[in-house]
Amino acid sequence: MRFSYSFFMEICTMFENWEEQVRNACRITENDHILLAVSGGVDSMVMLELFARSSFKFGIAHCNFKLRGKDSFADEQLVRETAGRLGTEFHFIRFNTMAYANKRHISMEMAARTLRYSWFKEITDSFGYTHVATAHHREDAEETFLLNLGRGTGIRGLYGIPPTSGNIIRPMRYFSKNDIIGFASEQGVAYREDATNNEDICQRNIVRHHILPELRKLNPYFDSNMDKSMRILHAQGSIYFNHIKEVASQLLKPEEYGYSISLERVAKLPFPETYLFEILHPYGFNIEQIETLLNPNTGDKGKRWFSKSHCIWKYGDDLILQPQQNDTPDCHIIRQTPDGLQHNCPFLHFEIQTKNGTFTPDNNVAYLDMDKLIFPLKVRYWQAGDRFVPLGMLGNKKLSDFFTDIKLNGAQKELTPLLCNGNGDILWVIGHRIDNRYRITGITARMLVIHYFKP
Repeated sequence: MRFSYSFFMEICTMFENWEEQVRNACRITENDHILLAVSGGVDSMVMLELFARSSFKFGIAHCNFKLRGKDSFADEQLVRETAGRLGTEFHFIRFNTMAYANKRHISMEMAARTLRYSWFKEITDSFGYTHVATAHHREDAEETFLLNLGRGTGIRGLYGIPPTSGNIIRPMRYFSKNDIIGFASEQGVAYREDATNNEDICQRNIVRHHILPELRKLNPYFDSNMDKSMRILHAQGSIYFNHIKEVASQLLKPEEYGYSISLERVAKLPFPETYLFEILHPYGFNIEQIETLLNPNTGDKGKRWFSKSHCIWKYGDDLILQPQQNDTPDCHIIRQTPDGLQHNCPFLHFEIQTKNGTFTPDNNVAYLDMDKLIFPLKVRYWQAGDRFVPLGMLGNKKLSDFFTDIKLNGAQKELTPLLCNGNGDILWVIGHRIDNRYRITGITARMLVIHYFKP
């Protein structure tokens, strides 16, 4: 690519004010410690050069994804040598990206992104970096905008790539690719070319090589207008999401188990589907699930919708939202050893006493006949068909009926832990009632006293 003298002069002038622009756009100061994500390509190597000329404190991180054979290691070597010349902190890692992507059935691009950002977090936590700087530029933002437009992401996907996102900063965000290449050429910045950037092997490259050039032919001011549009959308999005946050605080009613949401109040809102989606999106739910939830014909009792972290269902006139139970057997097992009882159940405390011990009339304390217990004991949650013999009764009772009797709603049922004997019997509906068969009697010699501390 050839550049004119006037272009070089313009580029130099633009980058002269770079440090001040970064302070304003990325809200960083000389007290911050910034981790630069440097691949060895022109974008990140120019970013590194600019930081080296600035007063900012920084270190360098390089990921070798081992996807381009010898070229990957040549990239690593360039970044390593540059870090050595500058005398700055250098962090590097090599990933088996292909194996990671295949194991999780995801694209190579997604695998590389997941791996690098997870590693960046480890470094920032360990070494005290306040920000991670990536070298995304203006065209990267335009490509992201167009790709998200086709994915139906709504307003949150139309910001392109903002200059800041959490602790991620993008100091090159408002420079074009030509600006960056021109600066590298004029200033003699060493960098390596990734040949795959010129191949139509992913959607982003197709947008870059074919769609954006056509849009620029249609409108010579496309880039500046697109940048202006993304800034406006970002400002409008801030207003929009602040309003959503206010409505969410009114609709999400805190409960012991999580939240309840009044369907009647949701229905009175304009565009209830949009409001409910925005409120539940942070909990991992998608628009298809929201549409089903609001469908009046969806009334299956007990039907649940799940995200990675939460579940939601209809209960009467409300939606019930709660975290998914992490019922891992190993952390809910109570074993008997020569040294006493061993467990790591955080909300239960066990103590073996003689029958002459003190009794406290408290539903959060259980007294069980120690010699009737079969170890290991287990803590689990309600399952369909569960039965037990409530204290004071002779016959067994469905646990679901017992829950109804004590007026627990569906969410509270799900979150009520059960202490079970080694033979499967429910010993204690924790916080409510023990099983009559395991109560203290006249022939009890030892009792197990259990205190429940609500999480």
